[in-house]
Amino acid sequence: MHRLRALLAWLGVLALACLATPALAATPPVLADVRVGACSGATVPEGFLGLSVEWSMVERWAGVGLTRAERARLPLVEVLRSLRTRSGSGGVLRIGGDSQDGYVWSSVAPTAANRLFQGVVSPQMVSAVLDVGRLSGWKVVLGVNLRTGVTPVALSMARYAAEHDPGHVLAALEVGNEPDAYQPGVATYLQVFDLFARTLALDPLTRSVPLWGPALSNGGDLSWVRSLRLAQGARLSEVTWHHYANRPTLGSLFDPSVSAHWRARIAESRRQAGRVPVRVEESNSVGTGGLQGVSDVTGSTAWLVDTVLTGASLGLAGYGLHTWDGADYPLERRTAWYTPFVVRDGKASPRPGFYALALLRDLPGRTFCGVQSALAPGQQVRTWAVARPAAGALSVVVVDQAGPGHAGRVRVAVPAGYAPTARVSRLTDPGGCSGRSARISGAVLPATGTFREGAGVARAVDGKVLLDLHPCETVRLDLVRAAPRL
Repeated sequence: MHRLRALLAWLGVLALACLATPALAATPPVLADVRVGACSGATVPEGFLGLSVEWSMVERWAGVGLTRAERARLPLVEVLRSLRTRSGSGGVLRIGGDSQDGYVWSSVAPTAANRLFQGVVSPQMVSAVLDVGRLSGWKVVLGVNLRTGVTPVALSMARYAAEHDPGHVLAALEVGNEPDAYQPGVATYLQVFDLFARTLALDPLTRSVPLWGPALSNGGDLSWVRSLRLAQGARLSEVTWHHYANRPTLGSLFDPSVSAHWRARIAESRRQAGRVPVRVEESNSVGTGGLQGVSDVTGSTAWLVDTVLTGASLGLAGYGLHTWDGADYPLERRTAWYTPFVVRDGKASPRPGFYALALLRDLPGRTFCGVQSALAPGQQVRTWAVARPAAGALSVVVVDQAGPGHAGRVRVAVPAGYAPTARVSRLTDPGGCSGRSARISGAVLPATGTFREGAGVARAVDGKVLLDLHPCETVRLDLVRAAPRL
């Protein structure tokens, strides 16, 4: 009996120890302490978030040959609707890329022989894109072939687009794609652009259509921006250029030099553009379709979220994520690792980048706030705060750009006047940084394309919301003003 009591006592001590050990182990290290300051930074313009899609995707994704009622149910339309702000504001859908200067407008030629970057733009394709814009609430920018010069064919496409835009969704025509890669110099480019602009101005249908350019290639000479701005004046509504981080590994994508280069390019482009808005309308992690294990994994979203927020905070007019799907053209054996989603056989299929855009869909209309982040040694936590002061809304975005072994806790101080209970939306993946099953608080993009973000609830403890953060995760914390006391 004595032995039994001793054994039971020992088992009781062991049980208490077992219960206590997880609690101690579950107390994560503090990665950062975050405080939000005054909200006096840049205000993000409407239409900031965008998608850049190749002309070769239009027939399959935009539903050429469908009725308007059928097109309204397309996965592409539903995806775009899902990425609108809560107030219903849409982004900018740019149709261009390498196919822009490889596709030629024709009102009679068949499109059956179209390839990934070479083919025919038909009237039905243009009408389908404009219809997608009207149905989704997004503006549309159509890329015009500049490589073939200012021909009646190119002008005919511009005229058709302007004439068949009853919903007034056509935001601009972009003249050429990466012309610095094939034009002998900026002077020749300016001559061709000017001829195109002056010819459009002679037609009542096209004289008021805004123009974009120069759509510079990655790392291109940004002085072209100033040259085009000085040559075109008010005819140029936005200047555009392209940016790819182009790093060979996921870890190198997070190197501080990547962000420093991005900031420097934005600053220089804005200096060259003067008062003309600057948009990076084609961008992604790695160019020419991306890189397997870098562009197609959830870890890349930690780079993308931070890149988009950096661009918005530094005054860009917009940011477009480039996408195409090589599966539509299997003979070319090209794979797009970086695409945020694809549309195949009438169904949407998500990739990690989609969730980065979805997490930031309410960015337009918000003002950046100052943030003080005290980081623990060796941590790579990036923090941002944006507010809509009139609505009493504040969002804090926390990104963990560190690799395995850097899980921990971020403590966010709740500013005075805000309620202690907050909404938490978490972009995560059960497979970690290298996973390909991203989601936002458990919600995934369905085949229909209609996405509804998941969320949880957190309550402040001693004035701070405690966020557990894993490597490559992004968390958005939404706070609202506290109800006044009666």
